[in-house]
Amino acid sequence: MQILSAPTSGSPAEAKAETGDYTMTKRMAACVALAILVLAAGQTARADGVQLRLRLEKGDVLTQTITTVQQIRQTFMGNPMDMTQEMAFELTQRVTDVDAEGTASVQMVYDAVRFRQKAAQGEFIYDSKEPEAASHPMARGFTALVGQALTMKFHADGRVSDVQGSEAIAARLVESMGLTEGPQKDMALQQFKEQFGADAIRQSLEQAMKIYPEGPVDVGDSWDAVMTLKQTFPATIASTYTVSERRDGVTFLDVKGAVTSDPEAKPMEMGPLKMTYKLDGTQSGTVEIVEANGLSRKSVIEQKLEGTVRIEGMPGQAAGQNMPMSIVSTFTVTTDTK
Repeated sequence: MQILSAPTSGSPAEAKAETGDYTMTKRMAACVALAILVLAAGQTARADGVQLRLRLEKGDVLTQTITTVQQIRQTFMGNPMDMTQEMAFELTQRVTDVDAEGTASVQMVYDAVRFRQKAAQGEFIYDSKEPEAASHPMARGFTALVGQALTMKFHADGRVSDVQGSEAIAARLVESMGLTEGPQKDMALQQFKEQFGADAIRQSLEQAMKIYPEGPVDVGDSWDAVMTLKQTFPATIASTYTVSERRDGVTFLDVKGAVTSDPEAKPMEMGPLKMTYKLDGTQSGTVEIVEANGLSRKSVIEQKLEGTVRIEGMPGQAAGQNMPMSIVSTFTVTTDTK
């Protein structure tokens, strides 16, 4: 075995200097080695992080509840028009096929609908599970929705595509209202297409699903996601997701984001009325993702918006009106497997 020693030369002083240089060199080498070990340890930890992706299998059956609770404050021509409303959909999603890339073909059925609205004019409550609920005139559209089905594809990265069946649902909802042919029926069909059209369904589902990072993540890691909404209230939602905890096979995320309305968005038309939304704000909340299959078992997001809605085309009003508005919404989505 070769034994390395510090080189020495002529004088004791030179030997001492060379010995000191050699010792310093060893210390530097040790520091470099330690740095390499720390870096390697960091890379190993990253490799051991979790890759969050949707991993569904043919035959999977998911039950999902999507609940929206909103506190709306608005002033129209000097008069307050505050409102509280809650809407909940209970859905069953059946995976009929999964391709080689992990894209799942899914059939989604509306099992139940709940709706509650309270304003100065009174309160309206509808629950499709209550037999007497369908007797209320405002309940016809909700009653017609129960049992309706859509098909779509869920991609491993959370994207939703190929939504089919939404046009038929919108037409059925309009027919259930018993409207005669004319502008009122056309306006109702447009409104239902806005709420239950293919793009609206896709965007609604992607808000809870299209949140996965590109690579493995662990506690403390963050990533950004941007979603562009085109329906009803065109806006951009820029969110930052941070892994706060990993426990019992579940990744817990904290969410913070900003909502910015699209300044170039076209007005939403409702018959003769044109409504332009200029609402900005923030959102925050939590998401729980099951690591084995990538399902978001629960997400709770609070969103706060404030701004104006400009209304044009009102009878007897030559100029448009700006209506101040603020909306505090809580979106809760829970998903279970049967």
